Amino acid sequence: MSDCALAITNAVENVYQDLGPQAPKHYWCLFHVLKAFKAQSKIFLGNQSGSAIKDFQSILYNTEDPTMPFILYWLQWRQVSQGFANYIKKQWAGRMLYW
Repeated sequence: MSDCALAITNAVENVYQDLGPQAPKHYWCLFHVLKAFKAQSKIFLGNQSGSAIKDFQSILYNTEDPTMPFILYWLQWRQVSQGFANYIKKQWAGRMLYW
């Protein structure tokens, strides 16, 4: 388990890539996921960050497949801030299984 730094994630994937499905699972610490997300949402959204954080937490804590809620979330916030939409796509899309 690590923080949600993409450099760490990429390094772990590269080190174990030859093991395929037998590679150890690498997860992100939920505390660090929320910390990083909150910081970036405040930068991009200012006083709207509270709503974005609340919605993100509902996806994060949901026990169902997060794919569709995440896509809808991204589409919603893309209308508010393209920079924020780019951040959540780069940092979180495709990595929801690490949470």
